[in-house]
Amino acid sequence: MKKMLGLIVIIVAVAGTTLPLWASCDLQSEVCSRWCGIRHYDSSIKAAACRAECIGDRLNCLAKQGGVGGR
Repeated sequence: MKKMLGLIVIIVAVAGTTLPLWASCDLQSEVCSRWCGIRHYDSSIKAAACRAECIGDRLNCLAKQGGVGGR
C-alpha cells in the first residue's frame, strides 16, 4: 500500500511540474483554479485573488499561442 501511495505521489508531482509543457491553456487554468480552492479553502478573498492570477496566466498563455486578439 505504501509503494502504491508513493507511486501516486510521484506521478502527481511529475504531472504538476510538467503541466505547462504539455497541457492546453484551458487545462492549466482549470488546474490552477482548483488548486487555489484547495490551497485557500479557509479564505474566499485569498482564493479569489489566486483565481484572478490564474486568469492572468491563462491570458498570457493564450497570447503566447496567438489565441487572444490576433484574429
